[in-house]
Amino acid sequence: METLPYSRLAEHYDRLMGHVHYDQWAVSIAKLLKRHKHKPKRLLELGAGTCKLAIFLEIPSLEFRVHTDLSLPMLKSAMPDFTWPRAACDASAIPFADHSFDFILMCYDAVNYLDAKQIRLLFEEVKRVLVPGGIFLFDITTEENSIEWFEDYCDAFEAEGQMLVRRSSYDVASRVQHNWIDIFEPLGGDSYHRIREHHQQYIYPVPTLCEWLNECDLGLVDLVDAHTLRPATQKSDRIHFMVVPR
Repeated sequence: METLPYSRLAEHYDRLMGHVHYDQWAVSIAKLLKRHKHKPKRLLELGAGTCKLAIFLEIPSLEFRVHTDLSLPMLKSAMPDFTWPRAACDASAIPFADHSFDFILMCYDAVNYLDAKQIRLLFEEVKRVLVPGGIFLFDITTEENSIEWFEDYCDAFEAEGQMLVRRSSYDVASRVQHNWIDIFEPLGGDSYHRIREHHQQYIYPVPTLCEWLNECDLGLVDLVDAHTLRPATQKSDRIHFMVVPR
């Protein structure tokens, strides 16, 4: 049986992503805010997933923050003691008023799950929701990353009596990375019920994203390697975009 992405995987997501250093991501975000002398008061996080990054975000200037994701099961899978507001919403149709946030964050390649039309809608919505002088910070995973780590990749692990198998492949021609997640639920004896999620990530060239930002009247103020925070290169496997409304 095939189901929606991040529906049944949600309960196992933190185990699957146990290798991710969310604390280091949070430190990088703080460094970029400091570099650009931005002290936001109102934060909107898009694509927050299970809110693991949010736990480590330490931004003293914040007075309000809300963490959102398209998948309600992912938001529900946040740690029980997570107390900040959460909302299930589509990043290409943000349900907040004009000029209501001065910092919008969309990290760990959430943008790559949007097709070209959705990305343009996202940029238009960001322009609408950001206050003048606000910042939009997002990152992408690059073709370098897909070829290095996800071309013909497979792994498996057991969690709470279920077996999860993840297979990945990258189609160079279409620039689409495919991820198949198979969850095997025991039915008793040697029988299992298989549930499959198919995730797609679109790998966009940096110039294309910059062109779309410009068309949506958003200006790029920083483009850095996500690991080093130095200027991004063709070898960067993840890239941070720091953007402001014009």
